[in-house]
Amino acid sequence: FIFKRYIPLKGARFGIKIYLACESNGGVQGSGGYCYRFKVYAGKDDPLNEVTSALNNKNTLVSGTVRENQVILQQLHGVQLNHGSFSALGGESKIIATKYHMTKSAIFFHSTAWFEKQRSAMAELDDPVSDGSDFELDYDAELEEVADIELFDDVEHIAAQIFGDGDEEELDFAGFLGGWVTDPANFQPRQVRDYRRQCQVNANLPENPKPVDFFYLFWDDTMWRRLLVETNRYHDQQVRQKGVAPSAPTWKPITNEEMKTFIGLILMMGIIRLPQRNDYWRIGEDCWLAHTNFNKAMSRNRFNDIWRYLHTQDNMAPAGEDRLIKLRWFLNRLCDKYQHVYTP
Repeated sequence: FIFKRYIPLKGARFGIKIYLACESNGGVQGSGGYCYRFKVYAGKDDPLNEVTSALNNKNTLVSGTVRENQVILQQLHGVQLNHGSFSALGGESKIIATKYHMTKSAIFFHSTAWFEKQRSAMAELDDPVSDGSDFELDYDAELEEVADIELFDDVEHIAAQIFGDGDEEELDFAGFLGGWVTDPANFQPRQVRDYRRQCQVNANLPENPKPVDFFYLFWDDTMWRRLLVETNRYHDQQVRQKGVAPSAPTWKPITNEEMKTFIGLILMMGIIRLPQRNDYWRIGEDCWLAHTNFNKAMSRNRFNDIWRYLHTQDNMAPAGEDRLIKLRWFLNRLCDKYQHVYTP
């Protein structure tokens, strides 16, 4: 069993010695086929995998591995050996061995048929792992031999069949390498337009503006009025549908000043963080968390009432397919303000 040539594919890295031991395991020509046993070695005494392949008469191709195409996957000194393909083609047999590393690459081996005289000749090789049927192939990148490929005219096609879809092989990216390259002769850099707008506030402000003056530029009277109307409306709708709970406090419509106080307290909660909402109203010597003046601005019960019924959209209005219908008007209004009040 001898090798005539080997053909390394582009990108292959095969820097260690590989031993393929082939033994006759019964069967003679004309009696139904050949049966060989192949042993793969990496180094002197490191058997990796043993597979058995029954080769039928001529033209029979067993692709993948011989055990129902189960992938051979064994560690090979930090890399992996995958796939074995054995076939009988007109008295010759062919071995395709694939070695994997980072980008998966392959080396193709072409072998002649088995002859006893060649086995006897190979038995003379003084090798501790050779039983007379081993042939050592030592790949050396500097002495790489690329011979004629009589049976491998379409090497890339064979490799694509072995690797299959989904593997990260260089061949998979071959189609992308050409279309993304721009001809330097026709290259034109993208023209970036200069930013000519002047950064400014597009609104009339007092001579000595305060932070709240800037806040009111975005949160105008229209938004306050919307919050008042929809929050009071939602309370009335809930009373009509469910009635007034006996334990519920007496409700009175929200005023403009109350709504501003309510929003101001929410902003303060974003600055002063406490575990629970009611903690902002805790007072007394036993309060160790923080002392705030929330209770001086609004009672806890009134704050919770407004919190419960706060709304920006009429629930009875048709919603359509907009899942943000309850916030849509509010968001659109704020975005419009951001675009017109300030120029970055």
